[in-house]
Amino acid sequence: LQIETYQPFLKKIEDHISEGKKVPKSMKDSCIQAILSAAKAQNYTNGKWILFIPPHSVDFVWQKVAQSCVFGTGCGAKVAPCKFTQEAMICCCVYVSDFTIRSEVKRVLLALHRLLESLPEQARPRLPSFK
Repeated sequence: LQIETYQPFLKKIEDHISEGKKVPKSMKDSCIQAILSAAKAQNYTNGKWILFIPPHSVDFVWQKVAQSCVFGTGCGAKVAPCKFTQEAMICCCVYVSDFTIRSEVKRVLLALHRLLESLPEQARPRLPSFK
């Protein structure tokens, strides 16, 4: 992602913070829009949902997620050990081709919810919810 396109917006926020000022919502929104515009313009729009899976369930859950991706739930998936959780967990990333298309992000999330509801309770990974 070419930082030049949104660096001025980040600089304004950094200056505000270093002066001890509260960053106004409008300034945050402008920065977010600049970053999103740069991402779209440069084709960096892949996003992901992260499932946190107990190690004893990873093979079972991965089989279900991988099959689901073959039939269109996401545009890909992978599993790897989580390095940022305190308890031993495995991360399963399910990718969305374009995070800027909210309906696509929601469609993948709902498909994951349906898939995970069908799993036995002890095998269910944690998944974020949304409103």
